[in-house]
Amino acid sequence: MTVEWYHNGYPLANGHRFRKTHDFGYVSLDILYAFPEDSGEWTCVATNSLGEAQSSASFNVIGNKVIYDESQHPESLHRIQQIEAPKELPPEPVELKPLAPQFISPLQTIERIEGQPAHFETRVTPINDPQMRVQWFKDGAPLLNSNRFHHTSDFGFIGLDIAYTVPEDSGVYTVVAANEQGQDQAEGYLGVESKSAIIGDTQHEESWKRIQELEQPKEKLEEAPDLEHGPPHFVQQLNSNDDLIEGQPAHFEAKYEPIKDPKVAVLWFHNGRPLAASSRIAMRNEFGLVTLDIHYVLPEDVGEFCCLARNAAGEDQTTGSLHCQSRASILGDVQHPESWKRIQACFFLSY
Repeated sequence: MTVEWYHNGYPLANGHRFRKTHDFGYVSLDILYAFPEDSGEWTCVATNSLGEAQSSASFNVIGNKVIYDESQHPESLHRIQQIEAPKELPPEPVELKPLAPQFISPLQTIERIEGQPAHFETRVTPINDPQMRVQWFKDGAPLLNSNRFHHTSDFGFIGLDIAYTVPEDSGVYTVVAANEQGQDQAEGYLGVESKSAIIGDTQHEESWKRIQELEQPKEKLEEAPDLEHGPPHFVQQLNSNDDLIEGQPAHFEAKYEPIKDPKVAVLWFHNGRPLAASSRIAMRNEFGLVTLDIHYVLPEDVGEFCCLARNAAGEDQTTGSLHCQSRASILGDVQHPESWKRIQACFFLSY
């Protein structure tokens, strides 16, 4: 036996929404969830080799709306309709033409000293005319822009501030207010007294008197006559350095008189030639004591050193010698004889 289902005369198509049951003579059709298109006649047909039998039934499915056009809040809808309803426009106000400008008060006359600030102010009507233009003039010419000038025009109040005045600011200042109905103007005067660029008057009388006292020429003190000094002579001869080894320091010294003669010149010579300046050599001359220090001697320092003292009256000299034993650059002698013998013994044993 076979069991088949039909919907409105057409075989039922397979779908996951339909579940068919046929068990021991029990036949059923379950529709998990119905749609409006499921409405109509449903027929079940049972067939075998001897014939067939069928049973029909019908049902109707009422569909849900996809879009709800009915209001869910009637009161709110009514309020919205009231708000969105066209309203009557209020009558346009009659446009009043502004009056021509008129200054209520004139500008002031101002006297200032150079560097002081200046301020002009006045009032004009009407105060609510956005078309009114305000312009400043000085001596008939438009006032030039400057960081020293600050203009104010607010609800009929008009002002001009000058941060600091200079003599060139002196003159007649005019403010002009104009609109479509006409114009008006007000004038004021500014006088600036210039200050001297250099202040010659003293600001501190007592200090000025003290300065004059200090700057008065003073009597020159009589200069002490120069003492006549005789020619220099050495009272202590120059020493010698004969037992030096290369690298050791050397020191020469001698004494001469007169020790108070500032015009004595001391010169040093090496082997008859002026001693060349060097970082190794330091020379001193203090109160008649002359010294020559060589921080470390070299073989080329060997020879005769001469110290010469000279002034306008004459000169004197003293000599000393320096002998230096040079060191070998390469040491060929053995410094450790015992170690050297052992090295030789090991060398011969290897052969």
